[in-house]
Amino acid sequence: MAGNAENLIQVYLKRPDLQALYKPSGEAVNPKDPKVAGIPTLLDWAKQFGSKEEASLKEFAPAAPVTTPEFDPVANGIPLDVWNSLTPGDKAFAESTAGLLRKQYDQGQTNVSINQDLLNKALQAAQTDPNIISKYGDAAKAAASDVQFNLGQINANYATQQNQQQLEMAKQKKDLEDQLADAGQAYSGFRKQAENMLGSQQANIIQSTRSQLQQNLQNLGRNYEQTYGSDALYGLGIPFTAGGIGYQPLQGIKGSAPIAKQQEIESRQAQIFNNEALTK
Repeated sequence: MAGNAENLIQVYLKRPDLQALYKPSGEAVNPKDPKVAGIPTLLDWAKQFGSKEEASLKEFAPAAPVTTPEFDPVANGIPLDVWNSLTPGDKAFAESTAGLLRKQYDQGQTNVSINQDLLNKALQAAQTDPNIISKYGDAAKAAASDVQFNLGQINANYATQQNQQQLEMAKQKKDLEDQLADAGQAYSGFRKQAENMLGSQQANIIQSTRSQLQQNLQNLGRNYEQTYGSDALYGLGIPFTAGGIGYQPLQGIKGSAPIAKQQEIESRQAQIFNNEALTK
């Protein structure tokens, strides 16, 4: 590195153009100068341009990016016709598995050829794995039951709250009328003003209650939809409403539970495939 630094200093000393842009310390003379945009120091210049302009600075050139060679199915024991028949997911799985199998084959541990039939059999076995089915199936059934129960609770609570509000508002109106009558203002303009004020307060209470109802409904529906997906929500087959308000679905959501299930199926598929492949 010391040699590289000395080379950079020598180049700097012989090039007036660099001296005009950078201080001997390597910092830009004027950091706002458009000519040093993206190359604020002499070292930055050496890395981006100096390594190309000066042979003595080639060591400053950035390392070439590491590229992953394209997967060769034939070299990994997969006939092209079989490779072309695979789905993108199966190709990715075969690609990740082929290296291990090829190594085992080269070491004489196994004689295996990756093929669509074996992949399909492994996938079918994983999809029908009783442990996976019960794990996610039972959870989905419990969640569907819970969401229906909670939806019923939201409706019942709202109906109770609405009935209580109606009774309370009727009482408030009766009390106001009695107060105005006792004050001899049964037909005055003040009575009208008081009634309007009470009506406005009661309308705000009703609106607040319905807003809370809508929020509760959205929270319930969104939590279920985000976990089990939009299709599962529609599959409940129940009106997702409360107090005349309907849940606004997100739509197109796959759900975290189906994604987790698919990942577990793919992991189980790989395990079954490897076990089957090693016995062939």
